[in-house]
Amino acid sequence: MPLDAEVYFSVNVPSRSQLHTIREHIHNTTHRQVVVAYNDIYVDDGRYVETANCRPSIGRQQLEGMVRCMRAMEASPKVYDYVIRTRTDLYVPFRLHSLPLIRPSQRLVAYVGFVGSRCNQKRAWWVDDRFAILPTIEVQRAYFYGFVNEICQYSCWDSSCNAPECKLGSALAKHGVASVDLRDIGPTANLQIVRGNCIKETAGLHWTHPSFKAPILLTAHNLSALRTRGH
Repeated sequence: MPLDAEVYFSVNVPSRSQLHTIREHIHNTTHRQVVVAYNDIYVDDGRYVETANCRPSIGRQQLEGMVRCMRAMEASPKVYDYVIRTRTDLYVPFRLHSLPLIRPSQRLVAYVGFVGSRCNQKRAWWVDDRFAILPTIEVQRAYFYGFVNEICQYSCWDSSCNAPECKLGSALAKHGVASVDLRDIGPTANLQIVRGNCIKETAGLHWTHPSFKAPILLTAHNLSALRTRGH
């Protein structure tokens, strides 16, 4: 793992029959000297604890897991300067080599997979909810808790804000967090959901890194150079 990161797993499965497969996968990951700080595998039986008061929505299982994961991080005696949020089925075409130093009065930013156009009557940016690099506890809470609250409150001004990406953009903006588009590091920096076979599904993509598919090296310097998109 880059940067000696600790891993927090929060995975919901549709049935108990899949629990063993997921646990075996996490065991194999741990065997490769990855530090698993939190291992949360649970059956999605439709009973939600953290999002019990939310209206039914697409991605509610994801929201439940995000809150569970954030609560586990807050319960840890450690304070994480950075939290990297990713889906388990996401192909990420870069490797983190280093991250910018946290400065006391720095602007609150979230590095995300993409930032799209304005939505919700231009009150928010369309923001990728699959992957994020989140510095400081303020940004982490805005992302995890703010995103959930935004969906639960269901405050829409037009149909575009029903999308989770618009809800996340709105949550970040309300907490004063600017969104930074990771695609700006280069044309091969797009992320891709993998539905089945990672090798087959990424082999033909035009943005896959040409040099033996070696990942882009993401450093503190080129992260700091990325432009932000406002509120």
